[in-house]
Amino acid sequence: MHTVLYAGWGPCGIDVADANDEYHLATHPSLDGISGKYFVYQQQRSSSGVSLDVEKQERLWSILEKQAGVVWRGVGVGHATAGSA
Repeated sequence: MHTVLYAGWGPCGIDVADANDEYHLATHPSLDGISGKYFVYQQQRSSSGVSLDVEKQERLWSILEKQAGVVWRGVGVGHATAGSA
């Protein structure tokens, strides 16, 4: 870590040891093409039940749009643009 940054801001980011999962998911050949899955300690896990509740997803999305001041006008990830609210 750069001493000047540390002195001015304190610890920044995460420790390298805490980034092992992200590094593994981004670089391991066996995970090529895998998307939309959840991993904990490099092991695939099921998403929580509440995360699959469409009504809760829509409510959260609405709250986030209001906080961000934008409205999502598209359909699906990567196929849309954001417009002003």
